[in-house]
Amino acid sequence: MFIPLIKNMLLRSSFLLVTLLTSIVLFGQNPNSKAWTAFEKNFEVTNVGNLHLFAPTASQNNADFTFYGTPIDRGLYRLFSANWRDELPHDFNTYALYKIRYGASDAYLLRFQGPGTQNMIGLFTKEDDQLVYIQTLASYYCNDSMCWQMDSWLQDFDGDTRLDILKKARVVQFTLMGAPIDEYTQVLKQNNDGTFSPTENFAISLEDYQFETIEQ
Repeated sequence: MFIPLIKNMLLRSSFLLVTLLTSIVLFGQNPNSKAWTAFEKNFEVTNVGNLHLFAPTASQNNADFTFYGTPIDRGLYRLFSANWRDELPHDFNTYALYKIRYGASDAYLLRFQGPGTQNMIGLFTKEDDQLVYIQTLASYYCNDSMCWQMDSWLQDFDGDTRLDILKKARVVQFTLMGAPIDEYTQVLKQNNDGTFSPTENFAISLEDYQFETIEQ
């Protein structure tokens, strides 16, 4: 009479063991799957044609700012690679802007606000289940004598259907009536694998790409 009972208990134990092992395998494959789902929901997916990115000034840092974005829950900060988290203070805030095509995958435009972040907008990708910093696209900060500003334009400059980047940066010194004392421009071509390389092969009228006005 005990044999059927024992068989039934063995079958149930085997089923539970298989279920447990399956769960462990699935968890081991992507322990952050729920976090990524929650992270992705914050983004506006857009087909960027010619996007001018600029960081907020002190007075623009509110919900009316063009690139204010959607606040990211702090519990999702674990998705950032450790080296990025270590470089920023513990009290910074992150805002989701856009998810765009990046080679054969996606990239994320994120805005950061808080001490040490310099009101920046950065480009990130997903690598090995982590958000990895690629480069800064916009930044704005001031000290007692000058301001630093970087703007970027995302555009397909060479007609290969991949977004390239035009960066312009300048330093404005208050003692010179707001005149720039230093300025540089860089064009980055997006390669097949999504990486970017500096290039001078584009015929671009730089005067058509103007900084967002600095407040003083």
